[in-house]
Amino acid sequence: MQTPVRILRIDASARHRQSFSRAITTKLMAKLHTLYPGAITRERDIYTDLPFLSESMITQMDAGANAAGLTMEMQYSDMLVKELQETDILVLGVPVYNFAIPASLKAYIDLVARAGITFRYHTNGFEGLLKHLEAYVVVTSNGTAMYSDSDFATSYLKHIFSFLGFKKSTFIDATQILLQGEDVVMAKAAQALASI
Repeated sequence: MQTPVRILRIDASARHRQSFSRAITTKLMAKLHTLYPGAITRERDIYTDLPFLSESMITQMDAGANAAGLTMEMQYSDMLVKELQETDILVLGVPVYNFAIPASLKAYIDLVARAGITFRYHTNGFEGLLKHLEAYVVVTSNGTAMYSDSDFATSYLKHIFSFLGFKKSTFIDATQILLQGEDVVMAKAAQALASI
């Protein structure tokens, strides 16, 4: 019997109503469920309640995964890492805020980028340890064009995924909603979803 595909959906938008990134990730999830019947889905909204890195957390990270007396924040980090380790496909909704990713998503990345657990250093540089993961990333913006000189979100995420060892990442362009118009951008995103 084949093991069900495990999909993790993460939304980083501050908006719940009228969120373009959430609307597209919802459609993307529906498409993935047609491709992978019986898939197991987890959903995580990271906009609220994520702790930022503290001196205490960094000290515990440096001490290693088996450090005694872990704080609640570190236990939360361990849970997020385990969730990624148990995921096959990551679906990520990313609105561009001030030319970069939301602070909530940066906080999430800081919690899951763990030396010796999700990546490791060696004499030739580094090696990502999440080699089983495939990512689909929906990028939305009002004015910033994807891959433009002012798009620091996409290039950063591409680097992070490579750093953590992801085997594949697919980016869906839903940018420049105010400049191109909602209908144009959403139609372009729908076309990208249809090609998956």
